[in-house]
Amino acid sequence: MLNYSQIEQEIKSKVLEMAKESPLDWFIDFHLKEVVLAAEDLLKEYPEASREVVILASWLHDLGHLRAKTLEEVDLVKPDHHIVGAKMAEDELAHYNLAPEILEKIKKCVLRHRARPDYQPETIEEKIVAVADTLSHFHSIFYLVYFKVYPTETLKEFVVKQKEKLDRDWRDLAILPKAQDLARNRYETIFQMLEDFTKGQNE
Repeated sequence: MLNYSQIEQEIKSKVLEMAKESPLDWFIDFHLKEVVLAAEDLLKEYPEASREVVILASWLHDLGHLRAKTLEEVDLVKPDHHIVGAKMAEDELAHYNLAPEILEKIKKCVLRHRARPDYQPETIEEKIVAVADTLSHFHSIFYLVYFKVYPTETLKEFVVKQKEKLDRDWRDLAILPKAQDLARNRYETIFQMLEDFTKGQNE
């Protein structure tokens, strides 16, 4: 029987291997690993949360995205990737001797990580995974790799969409009050860069 540390390492390896075989191989360094690092930071701020649940859910949260076989399919799988991903996570974890309540908590973290109106995070673990997903955008070059996914769009389109994304991300960080403090400096810097570009285009 594997202990938790061994389960975590196996899940990590499986998810990274799946990502490498998908068109989202670049997704590994600038998002998946960063979500786990952000979750670790948030666990320090909210020590009452279950690390076991949070870290496993962080590695598994975007399994639904990895269904995409081409870059064109990424947008097609995005709308329901949290729903499908929760089922995929359950299937992956079925191989391990996890307590049923732990498995259920991880599933709900994956299901609610997008913080959509019909799937709002409720528990502290669900909130940490949802916020870590967003906080990771401020820990990496997330806002700079847009053209990797949408290479045909113009720079002006890039800036408009990234400002909209930045606003949504800042709003979502408010799910956990301490999260905005962790990201404030980077948020303000990125916002100002995009704002300066927009002003320059309008002059």
